[in-house]
Amino acid sequence: MVVFGDTAIVSEGVSVRGDAFSLISAVLLGFRMVLLSNFSQNVSEAKLMYGQAMVAIPLFLIGSYIFEQPVYSAEPLFLLAIAYQGFVIAGFGFLGNAWLMKKYLPSTIGFFYFIQPVAGVVLAWLILGEDPGRGLIAGLILVCAGAIIFSSESIIKARRHDAQVSIAD
Repeated sequence: MVVFGDTAIVSEGVSVRGDAFSLISAVLLGFRMVLLSNFSQNVSEAKLMYGQAMVAIPLFLIGSYIFEQPVYSAEPLFLLAIAYQGFVIAGFGFLGNAWLMKKYLPSTIGFFYFIQPVAGVVLAWLILGEDPGRGLIAGLILVCAGAIIFSSESIIKARRHDAQVSIAD
């Protein structure tokens, strides 16, 4: 509500459907992180990625025919873009994320997800020249404050642990 506070209140026909989708997406992302963390303890990252792909690819293909009018192309540039997106972005990204989830708690990794909206707004401002507006800047300040509050507990625990280790030595 903070982000849209300077425009949505006066705009006619504005709904919160997008906000609801964002909230649902965030809940599902958190659920996925916890599941991935639990599964990655006993299964290799590659098997997890393969299993996810075997379920997701057919569902997305079916969904694209139901909800869209897909036009597929065999142009080399299109195939290169699909391969890059599939192997580099999704594949290595998933493997790296699964590896981190195996090594660290989801709450520790979750902190870095706070960087994504901030980076997106800053890059849109720097590269595309988009004006973020007062509402979005206020929202970013709240996200940063939440990230600091969220991470402060981990930092305090790490410092206490380091102090106890140095005392024991």
